[in-house]
This record gives sequence, C-alpha cells and structure tokens, in this order.
Amino acid sequence: MNSLIKQVASGSESSNSILIQDTVEHSGRHILRCFIKEIAKRVDEVHLFAFDRTPDALLAGSDPETRLKVTCHDGWTDPQGWNQASMTLCKHNLVRFTSDKDLIDHVVDTRRKESKVLAVVIDSLTPHIVHRTVPVTCRALHSLTHLPDKSDFQVQQVLSLLHRDVHDEAALRAIGHLSMTVISVSPNMSIAPLDAAPMGFCDILHKRSSGKVLRKREGYSICDDYRLLTFVDVQKTAERMEEEHQLDPTANLTFNLTLKDSERKAKENVVLPFTKVAENASRGSGQIFYEPDQADDYDDEDPDDDLDI
Repeated sequence: MNSLIKQVASGSESSNSILIQDTVEHSGRHILRCFIKEIAKRVDEVHLFAFDRTPDALLAGSDPETRLKVTCHDGWTDPQGWNQASMTLCKHNLVRFTSDKDLIDHVVDTRRKESKVLAVVIDSLTPHIVHRTVPVTCRALHSLTHLPDKSDFQVQQVLSLLHRDVHDEAALRAIGHLSMTVISVSPNMSIAPLDAAPMGFCDILHKRSSGKVLRKREGYSICDDYRLLTFVDVQKTAERMEEEHQLDPTANLTFNLTLKDSERKAKENVVLPFTKVAENASRGSGQIFYEPDQADDYDDEDPDDDLDI
C-alpha cells in the first residue's frame, strides 16, 4: 500500500499548498524539514520565512544541496522593528510585521533572476496570524498561489506550519480551507526503534484537483538525515505491538488465580448452605426458606427485647 504522505512530499500527488498542524506536545518541525528536503529537489529556489526561530537554526543539519537552493527571510530577529541596527546586522532578508510589504513582495524582491519555479516555506504562520490577523494571513497565502498571468515565475508549492493549540477553530478552518493538504501530527508513546514503530502519527486530509477528498492516518518516523519513514497500516501495527508488549500479571505467581473448566463447573454446582431449592422450580427461579435457630426469641410486641437497655 502506497504512503499518501510520501506521495505528497515527493510531488507525485499534486498539492500546491500544504499545511502542517502541530501542538506543544508534538512538534511538526521535523516533518517540515523532510518536506523542505524533498521540495528542494523539484524547484529552482525555496523561499524560507522563519518566524519561530532564526533561519540558520531551522536549516541546521540540512544537506548542502538543499541549503544552496534556499533564500531565507528572517522574521525572528526584529519582527517589530525595535532594533534599528538589525537592518545592517541581519545577513538575511529582514521581515517586519510593521512593514506594508506582503510575503509575495519579499519573494519578488529577493528572487534570483534565473529561478522560474519557486516554493515558499513558512515556519510558522502563528506569529503572522497573531500580529496581522487571520484575514491578512489568508490574503497573503492566496497571493502566493495566485500570481498574475504575466509573471515570469511561478510558486509551485506553499508549505506552512501552524500551531493548532494556539488558535481557535475559526482560524484553523480558514487556513485549512486554503490548503489542498492538511497534515495534523500527534505523538506516539513508544520506546521501540524508529524503524520498528512510528514516532508520531499523521492525520492527512488531501483534496485532489478532481474534487475527490482523501482522509488517511499514517505513522511516521524521521531519520538523522531527514529521511521520512512511513507506517501505512498503523492500526495493525499498534495491535501487534500491544500483543507483543502485553504482560500477564499472573504468569510468575507461586499460586493459581485462574480456574480450569472442570473447576469452574464444580464451583457453579455447589449449593450454598442454609438454602433450600424447590424441587419443581423452573430454571432461573426458586424460593428461599429461613429456618430460625432455637436460640432465636423474636417478640413481635417488643422487637428490642433482646437488647440490654
């Protein structure tokens, strides 16, 4: 069975806008780096907007071929324009929320003239939404994927990261509506090796250009070189792991807590003491008779006669 997330990452499953949603419990930045590596193989230039951390920290560990194709836009160093010296100190294109320039304007100003097919990666959309509201962010994403017909370049793909536990449902629906592929990541609490069990799960919503919508859940792991490992049939994998790791608490006891079939039948046939079962009673019904002992001296007139008051 083919992996949908691998098809989207490699480009065999077409998607011009991909949204990765994560939480504080499980970061989606690892899988974002895997996608950057795959996207760089298909396009002439990758424009990376870094809002959550510096571009150098985000590209740490990337191979030289990927780094050569990346043009960085620094939205972390001085996003509010408080440090006037940052314009000369920053070695990347500086992005400020106080400026009127949109994301597409930064791409146009810094694009290499020989680059015709581009990709845009945003890490992450959360600061952009917080500082510039949801409608402005939606308009910025729409402008990246809908360039004028006279443009001498095209943005083949827009890849964005979004922290879904920061925003409300209205914001998530608005951003998700603009995306052809929405990948929501969640953790998998396992201590098994990465190639034996997934480090996390991806709930994928993919909208094809034909109108067909695919929903799939896959497991994934990330190798040291940002190579993506996928687990397609995660339900069977989880059941197999549960069977392998399930412990029997009665395995090493010196006494037996379980009953054999013969012992269970004998236990069910035992008649409880002081109980008489009617001989002709039907199955499931019966009568209980109480026989008072000789020492019982019950007085209807004085129920408390046996008490020493």
